[in-house]
Amino acid sequence: MNLAVIKTFLNGGDVYLLYGELTIKNVTKDVIFNVHYGGTAKNQQGEKLGMKAETTINRFDYNIDYDPTAAGIGKEVNIVVHLQFAKQ
Repeated sequence: MNLAVIKTFLNGGDVYLLYGELTIKNVTKDVIFNVHYGGTAKNQQGEKLGMKAETTINRFDYNIDYDPTAAGIGKEVNIVVHLQFAKQ
């Protein structure tokens, strides 16, 4: 899986929209992630910033066709990424 970020926009408050191209199994599709800014924290190791990005995809769009009837596995897949950045 690979994500190429195209652009980001502030959507209001602490929520951003991240536009990108998601590639899974050599299939590339446009996606939009909702990115939530979680804030910053300081400790003995320095300052860190936290974010969470979420989107939902249709697995059939990416040729993930295990259980093609979707009887046991749903066709929609939620992708959640927890991000933490350390200030250098």
